[in-house]
Amino acid sequence: YNATKASEINSARKANLTIPNDVVILHDMEREWHTCNSGENNRKSDETCRNIWEKIWRAWVHVVYGPTGGFRRGVAIKVHEETSFAFKAEWFVKVDADTYLFPENVARYVEWKKWSHDEHHYFGHVLNHRVSDRGVSIVAGAAAFFSRATLLAAADAFRRMPMENGNLEEDGICR
Repeated sequence: YNATKASEINSARKANLTIPNDVVILHDMEREWHTCNSGENNRKSDETCRNIWEKIWRAWVHVVYGPTGGFRRGVAIKVHEETSFAFKAEWFVKVDADTYLFPENVARYVEWKKWSHDEHHYFGHVLNHRVSDRGVSIVAGAAAFFSRATLLAAADAFRRMPMENGNLEEDGICR
């Protein structure tokens, strides 16, 4: 769903657009895309500071661990099924705002492959243009799909990754 603010999500619901109750929409990521806080008095500058990869992995950490980022007072916390968004769905997708997604096609594909969300699966549109020089295929970024098992394992690794601003953002909030 191409909704980036809570008001747009509410407008979509009022307009009778179908947004399933099990859809988690991450929105209002507060850090601006093309400016950084840097220099004297943490002023805005025009440096490139997009942090796209960091925003993506931090979003997955938020889905699994919530706003704490998987740590409380520097101590790693466990995933709790009652409070984690990761247990509200079986399959998860990172999809670009300009990409059409048909969830029923994803469901058919997963059923056809006989995959379980309790197994590790990561899939999407595979690009082979770097096989000759890097020796690997990659999944294109427009839509990448994760089983719950993969999301839980990835979020556990992602939460330990260093943040761009180090301990200034250890509260897990992407500014």
